[in-house]
Amino acid sequence: QQMERRPEQWSAEAEVEFRAEMEGARARLRSLRANAPQPAAARPEPPSAFMCPISHELMSDPVVASDGHCYQRNDIESWLEMKGTSPMTGAPLAHPQLYPNFSLRSQIENWKDLINAA
Repeated sequence: QQMERRPEQWSAEAEVEFRAEMEGARARLRSLRANAPQPAAARPEPPSAFMCPISHELMSDPVVASDGHCYQRNDIESWLEMKGTSPMTGAPLAHPQLYPNFSLRSQIENWKDLINAA
């Protein structure tokens, strides 16, 4: 069994061969790195106010319930079919009416436009 020699025991010829192999490996690594596909930039997370507290998804049709909180319309409608309470507080809602939040919808649309333009 041949014992490995430490670098200080290499002959001049072995050292030249080793350095040539290392430079070749470095060149191949540089080439691989240069030609590797670049990962897509991570899409920024939406502000928490744009996310429905029921589904945890970006809202497209935000509404305000009588508890003062905003929800995605279809999520809060489904919630209210099963329960008459606030998803945020658990307290009974004063009434089941939902009001469109046009300002929040506009802010979400503007944010989406900014993200898609980047």
